[in-house]
Amino acid sequence: MNCRRVSVDYYEQLENGIAEMEATIERLRTEINELMEIKNALYQLNGFLKKESKELIEDLPF
Repeated sequence: MNCRRVSVDYYEQLENGIAEMEATIERLRTEINELMEIKNALYQLNGFLKKESKELIEDLPF
């Protein structure tokens, strides 16, 4: 095996590794965005439930 072929193989492996890492990063970004949307929806739901529970408590006779 000559030095040139080893160098070519190394750079091909490096490019493949970089492409794989970039794909992983993109999947993680997508997942983080989805989780942030879920978090925001849960905060909104929590606020709504707090408001509803306060109104229900105010209606109690004591």
